[in-house]
Amino acid sequence: MEPDKNISLGSQKQAVTAEAVTWAFRLFLGREPRDAAEIAIHQPHVSLQNLRIAFAESAEFQLFFETVVKKRKLTFALPPFMLQPPPEGVPWQFVPPTLEDPVSQLCTATQFSEAAFAEIAGAMALGPHLHRSIWETVWIASVLASHGCVAPGKRALGLGVRRERIAALLASRAARVHVVRLAATAEPNLSQQHALLQLFYPEIIGIDDFDVLVSMEDGDALDPVRGITAEHDAVWSVGVLRRLGSVAAAGDFIRRSLDALRPGGVATHTLDINLSSEADGGGVPGHLAFHRADLDALVLRLVRDGYEVLPVNLYPGHDAADAIVDAPPGSLPHLKVLAGLATVGSFGLAIRRPA
Repeated sequence: MEPDKNISLGSQKQAVTAEAVTWAFRLFLGREPRDAAEIAIHQPHVSLQNLRIAFAESAEFQLFFETVVKKRKLTFALPPFMLQPPPEGVPWQFVPPTLEDPVSQLCTATQFSEAAFAEIAGAMALGPHLHRSIWETVWIASVLASHGCVAPGKRALGLGVRRERIAALLASRAARVHVVRLAATAEPNLSQQHALLQLFYPEIIGIDDFDVLVSMEDGDALDPVRGITAEHDAVWSVGVLRRLGSVAAAGDFIRRSLDALRPGGVATHTLDINLSSEADGGGVPGHLAFHRADLDALVLRLVRDGYEVLPVNLYPGHDAADAIVDAPPGSLPHLKVLAGLATVGSFGLAIRRPA
């Protein structure tokens, strides 16, 4: 790449800094400059805009654009590290996951064709679209139902809720539901009253029952159950962990959430897992995706703390839709997605507090 010869360079003063050129290499090409000479080539650009144009027109960036951005459907191939057994002490299995007998599992296409999916999705007035957000909601409901939490008199706590239908489903079965709105996930400039009303779905529950059975408060992601007693049969969160910034913060959030469970209660949390890389890099800033080692370490920590983690099942699916990686702006199937250069899938982690 060379500076645009059609643009007058004016004086010989450097128009862009070496730091700016270095960041252009990182952002556009995904690599560091080879040496100082490669940086110096780009410093005569008269503005950051010209620098951006030069990198956007480079062969390296064009190859990236053609193969990643323009190609809407990429292909997923299971990497060997996903097949390795976890550390000793981590409950584990590797079989096609089901919603009939849910554990801690990945979102896969065949689960959408199960009778259990049809029953739960029907109860929540959800369509059969192959979208991971629908799966996350149905998986949580499936785990809670299998542990007897979708029933009259049960108490459930939702953390970081936005618009998911789980609160309405539980209340429609006469369970008492309390939800905590977190700044990390809340929609800006939305009052608590309007946020609560966004959880009301008339096709699931009547407004009179909803008003009696569902309540809301604001909370802190660093201490999501502050002031909440350990009397809940169920705790859940959908997608909250993606926005917490670090694996350590996400792990602390999960661990604190368990303090709201009574003995025998169950917690369900959905998170993103990197299916293509064992190491950091390639993701999107601000979007947290666990690596396999992160998940193993978290589960091992919970087990050592005395909690029962439902077996971790990383079977990625064998349907044609499971091999598709959806790229922005998004379409269907949307089960595995591209986040930066990483392939990311939805994973549900289920934890039970021993009786």
